[in-house]
Amino acid sequence: EHVRDVADPQRPQHTLHGGPVWYCHEYLKGLPGFAHDDSWCAKELVYKGSQYMFARANGTCGGCSCCAALAEPKIAAEAIAVTLGDTTWPDAEEWYCHNYVAGQSDAWCATGPVVGGLEFMFAKGNGTCGLCWCCARPASKVAMFSVETRSPEVLIPMMGLPGRYTKNVGAGMPWKGYETKAEGFMAFLRRLIVKDPKRIIILSDTDVAYGGCSEEELLDRYRRISEASGGAP
Repeated sequence: EHVRDVADPQRPQHTLHGGPVWYCHEYLKGLPGFAHDDSWCAKELVYKGSQYMFARANGTCGGCSCCAALAEPKIAAEAIAVTLGDTTWPDAEEWYCHNYVAGQSDAWCATGPVVGGLEFMFAKGNGTCGLCWCCARPASKVAMFSVETRSPEVLIPMMGLPGRYTKNVGAGMPWKGYETKAEGFMAFLRRLIVKDPKRIIILSDTDVAYGGCSEEELLDRYRRISEASGGAP
């Protein structure tokens, strides 16, 4: 455990304009695979129920350069707004080559259909999904990710009701035991948090079934749990 942000009468703590109480956050060094320093704090992440501010010793939390406070409930609301409101997710690099099946053709792909939880784009081999003319990606805005080393497939249909896919970030990884899943997820999350730190995603095994709830219901339940937990993300 490397987060030490607890109320201590001996440590500086301040409230800004009726907002959260900020505490001095002490960096812990020597953690393998985790850069815990000013550059980390400057990303102003939300981590394990705390939000961070790179104050540069401006007095927000005394003479410390990095401040921490309990995450506010609005953090969850902002994350939901980002997830539902951004129509560019996944990025162009997340499109995959689609091989036509019976009844599909270039003319069909050019209509931009959404079928079985996938949306299609007629790219004409422009590089969006390699040299393929028809690209596909999950239509859901709440993306799901799995580490499934036994499958070479990048998109795997979820069990349960049809219409949901999980992206396999473990395709091609050698299986070294159950730690492989944790290592695969961590490698993926380190890349994602730099690019899109407020995005809500789901990490799941491929043996989890989709029950059919809408994204709005899923995110509303997440929001309620976050608010009941004092704003924990």
